[in-house]
Parts: sequence; structure tokens; C-alpha cells
Amino acid sequence: MKKARMSQYFPTVLGILIVVLVMTGTVMVGAILQSSIGYASGYQGAKPSFYGAFYENQGYGGTPFRGTTMAFDPDDPKKGSPNIEGEMTTIFIPEKIVLGELPSWIPYSWSVNLPYMKNPDDAWDWELKDESGNIHSYRMEKWITKWYISIEGGWDSQGFLEFDAEGGKRISNMEIWFEIDLSQNNWYFEDSDNVYFAIGKIELANIQKQGYKVEAIDVTPEAVGTSLFLFYEPFGADRIVKDYYSYNGKRLNPDLFVPKIYTMINLNDFGTQGWWDGLTWKVQGDDVTFEFTVHQFVIGEWIVKDVSDVPTDYERDSKVTTTGFDILDWILKPNSLLIIGAILIIVVVILIFLSGTASIIGSYMISRVKGGRG
Repeated sequence: MKKARMSQYFPTVLGILIVVLVMTGTVMVGAILQSSIGYASGYQGAKPSFYGAFYENQGYGGTPFRGTTMAFDPDDPKKGSPNIEGEMTTIFIPEKIVLGELPSWIPYSWSVNLPYMKNPDDAWDWELKDESGNIHSYRMEKWITKWYISIEGGWDSQGFLEFDAEGGKRISNMEIWFEIDLSQNNWYFEDSDNVYFAIGKIELANIQKQGYKVEAIDVTPEAVGTSLFLFYEPFGADRIVKDYYSYNGKRLNPDLFVPKIYTMINLNDFGTQGWWDGLTWKVQGDDVTFEFTVHQFVIGEWIVKDVSDVPTDYERDSKVTTTGFDILDWILKPNSLLIIGAILIIVVVILIFLSGTASIIGSYMISRVKGGRG
């Protein structure tokens, strides 16, 4: 009897198990895909990407941050705080530039040092003994690379219609976080020698702002020469794992040669700016573009290099929108003049009719008064 009951429920149990396995498999595949969704650069060297945002004591990540682009809205999708959008270049070795051949978009202050850059910028050599007492030579080079990031403030689908007493929708103290991948995923042939990278420092080389009032845009870093702090974990958390690489039998410093490192910029006062222009309300998004110089320490032979031209006109456009009714602009349109003429004619006719009606009514009232007296 028990066997009969078990055979009766077996198809149902089997079906449930299949569903569970399929769902589990789907979750596992999803996790695998999320952990290896792709890459922005196949070259050797540091590889940056957007990681997330830290705002109002909360960390945000995931789909709003897609590798080298981001589009993050901290609140209601139709109104409220501004959207923050961004994009970046890879960290690349700038192509050698000759004086007089600089891209026209680069301000002079940005271009002064470019023709004089050389790589590797510096090198250091060590002679170290192995366990058998044999002496081996080791060399570490420093390479100068560039990294451009552009961040823009935008409005929600209905946000620009909201008149703000302060002149626009803005955010304060939002951190934008970046992940820099230094892991050893840059081999091309099996059993080939690896090359190891560490970040020496990242310093602000130049900054450019766009907006209705540029002085209202406040970000960090802002002073040229400022170095970004490098974190072992995102959002400044305590370090979890401390592993190390080795090169030709010698350990590399695990505090420098790490698989990944994190850094961030701060949007202290950023978003949109609104103002009245006659009878119209205009809103413009803030825009800031950073040029960073990234010093990379290299151990081993750097073979596959990302050598690129300095990008031309690298910045997001600062968008402007206009709402309200601009009477002067409307009056000057040809169709508007016809409409205005027709309206004036109708108004005159109505006034004439009203004046005629008023005189008739007035005459009637006067005659009535006179008749009453008689």
C-alpha cells in the first residue's frame, strides 16, 4: 500500500525536483554571467570601470553602472533629484604629440606637458639572491598613462517642469566609485610570461566645467595635482583578502600589486541649474570632465600596450531645455501674426456689437424712464 502511494506521488515529486533544478541552474548561470559580463579593453595594463555610487549613507551598484558608462537616478524616475550620467576612456598610453599638432579642443593649459611625455618615464633595478645564493636582476618601470572621465547632471522626465526656488535640482556629496582591474587576465598564449601592474598614483591633470553658472559646480578633486586615494575595497570598506603575486621566484608586495583597486570622485554640489529668461523657464545640466594622469608600475615585459591619441572634444554636452511661453518669440512667427490679426478683428467686431447693443439698451431704458414720468 505504501509503495502504491509512493508511486502515485512520484511524478509530482519528480516534477518539483526538475523545476527546482532548472531554477537553480538559471540562478547559477545568471550569477556566472553577472561575474563575467565582458570587458572594455583587451590590452595589458590597468582597466577602469564604473563601480557604483555612495549617496546619503547608502551604496548603490549594479545595472546603472555598465563598465565605461553609467546612468544613475537616486530617487523617483519622474521627478526629484537629478540623474547622474557618465562615461570614460580606457587608461591608455598617450600617443606622442608634436608641438603645433595638438587637437584644437585641448586648452593650452592642458597641452603644455603632452609633447614632453616619454615612456617608460623611469625605471629601477634590483639584484637579489635566490635560495641557492644566485644573484638575479629585477627591473620595475614607471609608465605615464591618461584617463578621461566626463560626468553630467540631467533631469527626470518631468523634473524640468518643476520650478525650484533654489534654481534647479541638485545633489550634495555623492561619491562616484571606480574599479581598476589589475588582475592577471592579460595573457594571450598559454604558459607565456605574465606582466604585473600596480598603481603608483592617480593625480588630477586638468578639469573642465560647463553649466549656467560654472562657479556653482563643486566637485572633488578640483585642484590640479591632487592625488586620488586608492582603496582596497569598494566604498572604503576594510580589506578582506590579502594575497600576493610572485615574479621569477620573488614575492611582489601584496599592498601594491593587487588584483583590483578602487577610487572615487565626489560631487559636492552638482545637478541642474534653472533660471527665468523673460517669461520662459530654462534648465541646464552641469557637466565636468576630468583628465587624470595614472602612474603605472610595471614588472615584466609590457608587450600589448593601449597606445591611443588624446581624444578630440572629449566631454558630454551640457543640455539645456526651455519651458513656459515665450510671447516675443511666438509673436514674431508669420502664422502668429495672422492669428493675432484675426483675433484683433474679432475683438473689434465684438466691441462694435457690444457698443451698438449698449446704445440700443440705453435708448430703451431712457424711453422707459420718460414714459413712466408721463
